[in-house]
Order: sequence, then C-alpha cells, then structure tokens
Amino acid sequence: MRYSIGVGLTVLWAAHAAAHPASLPTSSGAPRFTGPVVWSSTTEIATGFDLVGGLSAIELTDNGQSFIALGDRGLLLTGQIERHEQHIESLNLQTVTQLRDSDGNALRPDYTDSEALALSDDGSFYVASERRLRLLRYEEPGAAAVQMLRPAWARKLPSNQGIEALAVGVDGLIAMGELPTQAGFPVYVLTAKGWTITKTIPAHDGFALSAADMGPDGYLYILERKLTWRGFRSRIRRVGETIETLLTTQDGSLGNLEGLDVWRDSTGVLRATMVSDDNFLWVLPQHVVEFVLPDREDESGDK
Repeated sequence: MRYSIGVGLTVLWAAHAAAHPASLPTSSGAPRFTGPVVWSSTTEIATGFDLVGGLSAIELTDNGQSFIALGDRGLLLTGQIERHEQHIESLNLQTVTQLRDSDGNALRPDYTDSEALALSDDGSFYVASERRLRLLRYEEPGAAAVQMLRPAWARKLPSNQGIEALAVGVDGLIAMGELPTQAGFPVYVLTAKGWTITKTIPAHDGFALSAADMGPDGYLYILERKLTWRGFRSRIRRVGETIETLLTTQDGSLGNLEGLDVWRDSTGVLRATMVSDDNFLWVLPQHVVEFVLPDREDESGDK
C-alpha cells in the first residue's frame, strides 16, 4: 500500500515514531479497541517474509489453515497457519510467486502496485493494481494473467487512488475505490451486463477504504483506516440493509491493516483475519490480526 493521501504523513509519522518508540504499534498481545468483537490473536509474520514487505491483501483457505497473501510489488505468497485452539500461533511461508502479465512475463515494476485480492470458489483469483488501474484474473499462482478491461469508472480515479478492494459476491465481482465520493463509497459489481453500482456506503469520520470481503453470512464487510499522529486507526463495518460498526481500533494500537478475510472456522465461529502493510518501513509492524465477530441476528444496526 502506498497510502495515497497520506504518503508524506506516513513518513513524518514514522520519523515521530522512531523518536518516540512508545508510540509504535504492538506486535503481539491484545490491541486496544471498541466494538462487539473478541480479539483472538496478533501474530508477527515469520522471518521468511522479511524480504517481501508491503503486504496488502490476504485470503484464508482450508478452514483457516492456509493463506494466500498479496504484496505491493506484485508478489503472491502462500503458506500454512499453525493454530492452537483456533488461535494463530505462527505463519509459515511456502511459496513466493511473481505475478505475470497476459504473455506470461513478470509484471513490469510500474505495474506491480498490487493492492487488492479476491479468491473465487474454483481457486482462480483476481488482483487489482492501484497506480495503473489494472484488473487481472489468474487461474493459479504463476500462471499468465487473463487481462480484464479497466472499468470506465476506475479510469476516472486519480493515480494511486484506484481500486482498493475486491470481493467475490453472489452477483459477481465486487470492486471499490479507496476514497469516497460526496455520497459515500460506491459498491461496483461486475455482472454479465457490465459494471453497475448496487449501493453506496456512507462515509464518515475521515476514514478511507482498505479492503472488503463478502462474508459467509452473505453480508459485505469493509475495512477502513485513518492515519493520525499517533498511528493508524482501523474500523470494520458490516453492510446490510443497515450498517453495523463491529470494530474500531485505538490510534496506533495496531499497524496499517489492509487485507481482510471474513470466514467461519470448523466450529462455526465467524472470524475476521487482517494483515498489516509495513510500507517497507521498519517502524511499522507486519502482522496478521484476527478477531471473532458476532453473528447478525436481525437487521438492526448502527451507522
């Protein structure tokens, strides 16, 4: 992630954090937050990830035992998750694959600002890059891309403020931009008839979009972030006929959370797993954070 409206602020905050180590996000232990969720784990990513950095998306498979992660520089990572009583204990990297273009060549450096990832039921996946506004589909890691046309709405977005979130829904591929319009965050869905806006999610409190996922309960979940002088504040909202705020972290309690996967474990518990982007800065952590979410019993929520 190259946090589009806050690159300079991120660098300034990093300098401030380096001078004031107490302001650094914790890499383990319970974060400070509000909301009807239960913290499960905060796990630093294993040593093998040190040369990768910039992780911006994550998807879990095999009942939370495996993962696919996406790096800013066009790298796709796969690995195993070790758990104890459903809590993450470690992440073990297995493969690192360079994303490829439609000719099978490694993506050029100026096309590798890969920001969003969505995994389909058949194992294929979609990747969106932010600066060049490309939306690619892959059958498997290491394969050549099936290049998709850039959506007309995405071509209107400023450079480095492009498609920030992807998800696979019942009606088709979901895509969202990083910054809201005056009406809020438009939710674009790709159907057989093309792209259409199915809803607009109200934006407030200065949050930008980080990620989105369609949960197993049929609800859309969005991860948002806001950068302050004390660090990043993150928020998860669940979108139905009404909108619930499930999680709001305190400033600097966690790192720059980006990727989001909402899933059910083998016991039926609803979980949200997120990965933090270190922006290739040593002062920012690169960890995976997991919370248990409450199921929604009715359509009463808050905005």
